This record gives sequence, C-alpha cells and structure tokens, in this order.
Amino acid sequence: MVIQLSEQQREEIATILARAIRRTLDKAAAKDTQDTSQLPSQPEVADESQS
Repeated sequence: MVIQLSEQQREEIATILARAIRRTLDKAAAKDTQDTSQLPSQPEVADESQS
C-alpha cells in the first residue's frame, strides 16, 4: 500500500518524529545522569564488601 503525502504533510511528520526522538533521548540522558549520580552515594555496598 502506497500513501501519497504532500510536502507539508511530510514536513509535519518529520517534525513530530524529531520531537518524539528528542524527548526520548532527553529522558534517557536524564535517567543516565541520575543513575551515575546515585552510584557513588551507596556506602552500604562498599561497607559490605570491606567486611
């Protein structure tokens, strides 16, 4: 099945996809920074391995 789109429709779809991708990447980046900032602040793990 072939769908014919006008130039404007193609640009609108591209804009929506770009926004969705950027939002997803931003969420992933925010999650990554949260994860890495939590790693050093877990003294319980370090204490268990020393004892």
